[in-house]
Amino acid sequence: MKTILAVILFGIINIITLLLLVYFSITITRVALKGKKVSKFLGFVAFIALNAAIAYIEYKIIQLFPQTISFMPELLQGFPANAEPMLLDGTLITIRNSGLNINIAAVIYNIVIYVGLFLGTGYLIDNKIDI
Repeated sequence: MKTILAVILFGIINIITLLLLVYFSITITRVALKGKKVSKFLGFVAFIALNAAIAYIEYKIIQLFPQTISFMPELLQGFPANAEPMLLDGTLITIRNSGLNINIAAVIYNIVIYVGLFLGTGYLIDNKIDI
């Protein structure tokens, strides 16, 4: 039951971060281009560029600060000791036999980035866009 709740919570957080990035991309292009037809396409381009930049910086932070928090969820306890259920090095979350490893610096970076996107979108909508 805990695993199902964790998966649902993780999915909700991912949807929220995706929506924050989409809304920020749309807002930034509307502010920059003020009603031109190209702004919708450039909003998509801005979304891709922001997503790539955030992921690249996160990857570099993970390389610089490899410290992780490790715990063993119930989902991974049934795997044999010599098998790797999933191995993705250089990512925010790494799954190994020892458990689930979450990079501390990457989590802090993501929190700061998405709070900044939320505040930035709110500021731009309040002060720069005429609705």
